[in-house]
Amino acid sequence: MANEPFQMVTGQYRRPLSGKEKAAILLGELGGSAEGIFEHLTDAEVKKLRKAMRSLGKKVNWADETDVLAEANEWGVRKGIAKPVHSDAEIAALVKTAERKEKENEFRTMFLQNPDAIANALGAWLKEDK
Repeated sequence: MANEPFQMVTGQYRRPLSGKEKAAILLGELGGSAEGIFEHLTDAEVKKLRKAMRSLGKKVNWADETDVLAEANEWGVRKGIAKPVHSDAEIAALVKTAERKEKENEFRTMFLQNPDAIANALGAWLKEDK
C-alpha cells in the first residue's frame, strides 16, 4: 500500500463508485498506518483492494473522496467507533485532516483503533460488486 494520500482532482462528470473503489479510497485515506487491517481480510479481499488501488492511481475526485468519507463516518457512528459528522464543512475538515502528512490524526485514530471493524466494512464494500 502506498503511504501517500490520494491527490484530489475535480471534474463535472461523476459515475457511481464501485465497492472496490470505495474501499480503496478509504484505505488511501487511512494511509500506511492501515496495514494492520490486512490481517483481518482474506487473501482474495487484499488482492481486490490492491488491484483497485492500482486502478485508481493517486488521483481521486474530491467529491468521490468526500462521499466515501461520509459513508465511512456514518458506518463508524453506527458501530460506535466514530463521532457523527453533520455537514459538508465537517466532512471537508476530515478530508483536510486525512491529507496531512502527520502520522496520527483524528480520522485515522478513530478508525484504526478497530482494524477488525474496518476490515468488515471493506469486505462489505467488496461484496457490493458481485
